[in-house]
Amino acid sequence: MSHTFYGLQRHKGFRKKPRAIYQLVRALDKRVSPFHQILHRKLFTILLGLGDLESDIQSKKKESNKGRNMDPATAFLAINWLAVLAASISAFIIGGLWYGPVFGKAWMTVTGINEEMMAARNQAIIFGGAFLLNVIMVVNLAMFIGPEADIVYGTAAGFFTGAFWVTPMLGVFFLFEGRPRKLFLINGGYATVALTTMGAILGAL
Repeated sequence: MSHTFYGLQRHKGFRKKPRAIYQLVRALDKRVSPFHQILHRKLFTILLGLGDLESDIQSKKKESNKGRNMDPATAFLAINWLAVLAASISAFIIGGLWYGPVFGKAWMTVTGINEEMMAARNQAIIFGGAFLLNVIMVVNLAMFIGPEADIVYGTAAGFFTGAFWVTPMLGVFFLFEGRPRKLFLINGGYATVALTTMGAILGAL
């Protein structure tokens, strides 16, 4: 049974109609395609005298979408910067663990990078740049999920962004560059875990 029928059933004008109309509504409402739902609304309005039905539906749609259809400037101004800072730090910490005690040795093996090579690099540029890029990612994610997101939605959004957006992009690079499969899995795994955590923090705060 679709939402159209239940919406009509709750309407005060609907309950005053004969049983024959009630049965007709139920029979027609079994078709749930968008075309038939629009057709049903028009037909119900005529048969049941529900002149305000269409306006009620549109009003509910606008109310349910309130806060979701924001322009970029509004979304940016609505960002919780404390949550952005916390999420950025979390990604930094996860990266240190992921490419350290967890998969550090495997990552060094497949990339050919050793500790001496890492120590010879400019640490300020590496870590400062990494943190800045984390902030950019978190801000972008915060604008996408919006200020009304809760921890469940934020976690789900972060997971799907990491697993089905960033990781597939890394997979494209993997295919063309011929990098080791293990490196793709390590990097894709980090992206998924980090973005899931970012989304959870943004939603929670």
